[in-house]
Amino acid sequence: MNAARRLRWVLGINPGPHDGSAALLRDGRLCAMAEQERFSRTKAAPWQPPTDAIASCLGRAGIGLDELAGIALSANLDLLHPDEQRAFHRTQPPHGRIDDPDVLFPADRFPRRTLPPIHPYPHHLAHAASSFRISGYEEAAVVTLDDRGEDASATIAHGCRSFAGTGVSCEVGGSEGVG
Repeated sequence: MNAARRLRWVLGINPGPHDGSAALLRDGRLCAMAEQERFSRTKAAPWQPPTDAIASCLGRAGIGLDELAGIALSANLDLLHPDEQRAFHRTQPPHGRIDDPDVLFPADRFPRRTLPPIHPYPHHLAHAASSFRISGYEEAAVVTLDDRGEDASATIAHGCRSFAGTGVSCEVGGSEGVG
């Protein structure tokens, strides 16, 4: 590797509402990961922003937010099914939306000039991409089944090097046993 080449850092975050966590990639390789519950000592860390997990990942690498090329969120709350959106926002904790940058990166804890770009990805696509990336396959069908992920409870995706995205999703209201 050319020593003069600048490293590309990407922070991945699961903001919750449960199992909040963070993972830090350097040039596409995992270099740190942590779950919020390990710091708060509360199982699944419900409604806790993963600030300790984020700080742990950045601290292990010795970098700050200003050095990140981008931040990926494992959910896009704006895509929630309308019924879910109403229920979700009724149960939000007093600190605000779990995907709010001021909640995830409080200025007193994460000094910075600016935040890098933040990219929310559909929850099932995040599941599918993380599974496919470690599978060892060049190409595969990827199926995700989850209680809920924004507006879908199941997704079939096409996994390939560029991970083009989803093909078919089953809406929350249309899946067996969920609704």
